[in-house]
Amino acid sequence: TKITYEIRSLDQEQLVEKTELEAWDTQGDEDIVILPIQNLLLPGKEYLLHIMLETEPHGTVHYYTRALFPENEYGQPMAELARNFSTKTLSEREAAELVTYLETTSTADNSSLGNVTIKSSFSQLTWAGLKMELAGEMQVNMRELDGIMGQVEVSYQVRRTAENGEEELYDVSDYYTMKWSEKRIYLMDFNRITNQVFSGQPELFSGRRILLGIGNDDVVSQAKSDNGQYQAFVFNRDLWCYDQGEKQAEKIFSFRDIHDTSGRSSIRQHGIKILSVEDNGNVEFLVYGYMNRGNHEGYQGIGLYGYSRDGNVAERFFIPSTKSFDRIEQEVELLSFYNGNGMLYLYQDCGVLGIDLHSKEYIVVADNLTDGRFVISEDKSRLAWQEEGSAEGLDTIHIFDLSSGNKQEIKTKDGSVLRILGFVQRDLVYGLARPDEMWVMNGRNEELP
Repeated sequence: TKITYEIRSLDQEQLVEKTELEAWDTQGDEDIVILPIQNLLLPGKEYLLHIMLETEPHGTVHYYTRALFPENEYGQPMAELARNFSTKTLSEREAAELVTYLETTSTADNSSLGNVTIKSSFSQLTWAGLKMELAGEMQVNMRELDGIMGQVEVSYQVRRTAENGEEELYDVSDYYTMKWSEKRIYLMDFNRITNQVFSGQPELFSGRRILLGIGNDDVVSQAKSDNGQYQAFVFNRDLWCYDQGEKQAEKIFSFRDIHDTSGRSSIRQHGIKILSVEDNGNVEFLVYGYMNRGNHEGYQGIGLYGYSRDGNVAERFFIPSTKSFDRIEQEVELLSFYNGNGMLYLYQDCGVLGIDLHSKEYIVVADNLTDGRFVISEDKSRLAWQEEGSAEGLDTIHIFDLSSGNKQEIKTKDGSVLRILGFVQRDLVYGLARPDEMWVMNGRNEELP
């Protein structure tokens, strides 16, 4: 019902322009909007572009991106080169033109198509004869443009027909670093990341092995029940559960929509974290980042979901967030622990929250945590921290067992101070010192041993 945009400096201190659009073009189910940006942008300087859409019944929807009025016209040819390069790799004949860009070496790892670089072989670049075809459209993003240097990302999907007649689908991201010159654009670096979309076909399960296909380690995670019957695993942002007894696999969660060719449902800005797998096959898991579909489409945030063996997936809660996906992922990976007794612990904004899934209430376990003042055990079940204080140390360490909810304190009574060092498995290691034994060098206090 209303479209407004504003442009600010990246620190948001300076408002450069704020404009409300009086009209826009509607074509079928789409609104085509052209922003009449004024000539107030300084060439070569990045700005924050904030677009606000007034909608019914959802209120105001906000979108943010960077805007740049380039000092030159190098960005467009760089983006076109990236698109053409990615397209030509799907054809050995057309890819022959790309040989001049490669820096193939004999020491390059050509064992997997999951990660192909500028040093890989021509065969790796052209998919090792797998006869890939483009599925849908390519999404081209200019990530950086600084003088004559640019970084471009091309995201797309490819498919092929396997030997058994089944169609295989792959997510691909090509990353380019380019340098412009008057003679040509030089390719300084190239990296292609490919992850297969797991289909769950019966032949992909062999004994205790699951054949995931082409992929990379950072898109794989797994957890199994104590009795070993159920194994939940995440591969390429899809969550599956495999029943070792029945030899059956079920897809629990995915944002993918096979009917969507626009790329709207395949935005790769979310992650899935398995929290627990019960002996009856129930699975608790987090979905965090950008929500591609569902009740929270368009939101950033963290959602807790529970899967039961009858096939139902229930949402426990959803926490909206204004943070980026990278920041959300860092916090989830730092600490997200479900103790099996209805308590979920999350690291959020320099603190640890305990969420009671029965009462839907939360407590603050620890707050104002700073680097060097807190540590978390590798299995995420124990937290130790110290309050803010002097650089020399403090006389108290707080320890919290997330599995049982028990809290301990380590205190000194003789004027000495403590400093947290870390965990070895579940054992806390800490240092003890006397403030009057500071190491002094050239008359300056250097360190407390």
